[in-house]
Amino acid sequence: MIFNNLHISSLSGLRRSEISVSVIAGIVVVRNFFLPLIGIGIVKAAHHFGLVGSDSLYQFILLLQYALPPAMAIGTRTSLSSANG
Repeated sequence: MIFNNLHISSLSGLRRSEISVSVIAGIVVVRNFFLPLIGIGIVKAAHHFGLVGSDSLYQFILLLQYALPPAMAIGTRTSLSSANG
């Protein structure tokens, strides 16, 4: 019940919002696609320049830090939308 009310209030807030849909779409695209790609580039460059060792588990954890926040957000959105019906 709480999630349903939260979902409804957030939708009505978007309808009355002064922020355009293109700005919201741009933020979603940058957060979910470009920032993880930039993170992969940073970790790979750090390895190339010798700032990060060749331990694959350590590199995996560094890459996971860039990829996990968007994945958590997508998972939360999916569980909230499936809870609403």
